[in-house]
Amino acid sequence: TMEAMPISTPFLRRGFTLIELLVTVAVIVTLTGVSLVGYRRFTDRQTALRGANQLAGDLRLAQQKALAGEKVVGCTELVSWRLRFVATTAYTIEILCKNPLLIVFPDIFLPAGVIKQLGTQVDFYPITGASNGGTFELVGTFAGTSYSYTITVTTAGGVAVAAGTW
Repeated sequence: TMEAMPISTPFLRRGFTLIELLVTVAVIVTLTGVSLVGYRRFTDRQTALRGANQLAGDLRLAQQKALAGEKVVGCTELVSWRLRFVATTAYTIEILCKNPLLIVFPDIFLPAGVIKQLGTQVDFYPITGASNGGTFELVGTFAGTSYSYTITVTTAGGVAVAAGTW
């Protein structure tokens, strides 16, 4: 009589080995690290751009106020609306009148990490909106990396933002 021989079955895997798990975790950690560095650079660049756009917007505001000939009580004749830096991180908008009257609004601060490196002030003249022209350079420095933007005001009153160096 023949006896039944046991049939060997191949080893059935029901999980992952320690090496497979360690490799997977290492890949995930590496990808996360690379993406965090890229995200940080992106947010730093956006912060510097936000400062440049903020300044350009306030320059356009001063120009619009001058175009409208807007003045305050006590100002008999409007000379100009001026945007002037009072520090490397702050600027103000002023109304210059002929009688002599100077109205200064509260300081406006650039985003943290962004400073002005070039430019002092620009005047916009009533009715025409023309200006004395000027150039401002803002630089944002974050973790040793710098991002710069140039804001140019033409004598015709045009305001433009251009990316500088990184």
